[in-house]
Amino acid sequence: MNYPEMNVNMPNKKGYIAIGYALNALHMTCIEHMLKLPSANFLYLHYCPGDREYTVREIIVGIYPELQPLLPAPLMESPDSSKRDINPLSALQRDKYNIF
Repeated sequence: MNYPEMNVNMPNKKGYIAIGYALNALHMTCIEHMLKLPSANFLYLHYCPGDREYTVREIIVGIYPELQPLLPAPLMESPDSSKRDINPLSALQRDKYNIF
């Protein structure tokens, strides 16, 4: 399958980046190779491709659980951030709802 040239981190007009295309087409080998790249931390696994309601990370874990060990650690905000708007996000990421 041929994909149009794209910036791997910039969504196209349909909301897909390279790993989103591979996931949408169910190309496990392609996804596996992308996750093994040294730059896998920059794959934007936390975005929802196209019109999906789940993130790339959640879709990969659901469809290809054997690839879970290849997934980089999720992006987490620091709970000690000096920025006020980061603290609620950090609390949500850690399921600490009592902070609100």
